[in-house]
Amino acid sequence: MARSSAGSGDAVPPLDDALRELAQAPPAAFVAERKRVVARLRDDGARDVAAEVARRRRPTSSVWAVNRLYAKRRAAFDRMVEAAARLRAGDLAATRAYRDELSALRHDAASLLEEAGLGAPDATLRRVAATLAAVAAAGFAPDPEGALAEDRDPPGFEALDATAPATARRTPSPGPARDGDARGRDERAQRATQEREERKRAREREERERGARADELARARAQRAREVVERELRAAKADLERREREATRLTDALRAAEEQVAAARERVSRLERRRDEVDEGA
Repeated sequence: MARSSAGSGDAVPPLDDALRELAQAPPAAFVAERKRVVARLRDDGARDVAAEVARRRRPTSSVWAVNRLYAKRRAAFDRMVEAAARLRAGDLAATRAYRDELSALRHDAASLLEEAGLGAPDATLRRVAATLAAVAAAGFAPDPEGALAEDRDPPGFEALDATAPATARRTPSPGPARDGDARGRDERAQRATQEREERKRAREREERERGARADELARARAQRAREVVERELRAAKADLERREREATRLTDALRAAEEQVAAARERVSRLERRRDEVDEGA
């Protein structure tokens, strides 16, 4: 994703900061939070940044959990990344530390998911662990740190073993492999890869369906709220019309009364003049 900024003038919030802010919104609240952030950016004059944020898609539960871990469990996150770097440098003594940190983060992810009301099934937690392993191996790029857009797979088949719980250990090879054994391993690896891809697609479909249900529920709630407001508005308009009619009636009555008072005053004045004329002629 390209980084954008607004034109000349006042400084505007960078895209990375806006995406990190948006990444903290739970999937069910993502659309509303995206609208809020986009509106704020537009008000601040950062229209290019707002356009980039508006294109951001709702994350899966596992992606949200990884972004949340980065924000809320940063020390453990950094320890996992450091242990992964030591492993890549050939320090096999870091294996235990890497597994322990990954397992702890997976456990923390389960707590975060439960607290957010998203649930923490094994499939989601496996996806969290796989994405954590991928970030530990290759970083967040091209996404900003703490603002992943989608799940990641660790590079290479062997890296996937890092997603297993810390208590799991690889079974040592029994010895030199024959050609047939090598072909069998390759076929098993291919089948495993295919199965992972199928599971990934199934998870993505499930997440999309869950997101669609959340959007539908939000629209239904908004429609119900609108209907309530519409009813109250109709009642308020009817009351206003009634009061306006009453005010018109009272205004007309006041005008008629004022005319009657003026006529009575004129009659009194006329009679007083006649009385004075009578007195003068007596």
